[in-house]
Amino acid sequence: MRGFIFENGFVTNEDDVMGLFVSNEKEILFTEVDLVPPEKDEVHDYLYKVFNEKKYETVLYLATRNELE
Repeated sequence: MRGFIFENGFVTNEDDVMGLFVSNEKEILFTEVDLVPPEKDEVHDYLYKVFNEKKYETVLYLATRNELE
């Protein structure tokens, strides 16, 4: 299990949100609730690296928002 927080250059009402990776030998889940990953190459590279650390059979990215637009 691995958790992390991205630093954004703007203020949100969700400054304490965290992304969470949960994995085993065959599966990986990345869940984020109201997390806004910055549009930066290093962020994309990090996510790609984590999703490709192993030859997972199942990869799931779960994104949710808890506020209505």
